[in-house]
Amino acid sequence: MKKTFIITGISAVVIVCLLVVSYLYYNKKNAEIVSDMATISIGQTTIVAPVERTPADQQKGLGGVTSLSDSQGMLFVFNAPAYYGFWMKDMLIPIDMIWLDQNLKITFIAANVPPSSYPQVIQPTAPSEYVLETSANFSVRQNLKVGDSIKILSETSPKP
Repeated sequence: MKKTFIITGISAVVIVCLLVVSYLYYNKKNAEIVSDMATISIGQTTIVAPVERTPADQQKGLGGVTSLSDSQGMLFVFNAPAYYGFWMKDMLIPIDMIWLDQNLKITFIAANVPPSSYPQVIQPTAPSEYVLETSANFSVRQNLKVGDSIKILSETSPKP
């Protein structure tokens, strides 16, 4: 009976170890997956931007980023048009926020929003399905206005 108990205990430990190793491997593999990337034509420039679709990724946004060039940004994609508000939680740099409708036409622009504006929520005046975050005053330098369109030139997904 004692021998059976030891063999059962060892088997249980081996199974638990295999489960832990499998869990760690799976999570490490998923942690290495990077967001979809989009190449966007806006104004007179092209931006390469991660595409954020999940609420958790959207909430983090550009939080913690220390610099952003005119060729960088972040594109937020939502499931349906609505009045999506944005804040500057954990932001270290000022940015522009550009809201876009389902046809990728600009519906609202908030230029040069400083990190100190948190916890204020920036609300658009029209429903949108996308929000593009860019470097501060990008919309001014590109002479963007409500009604202008952007183009998504390409979008790539990470390899599984």
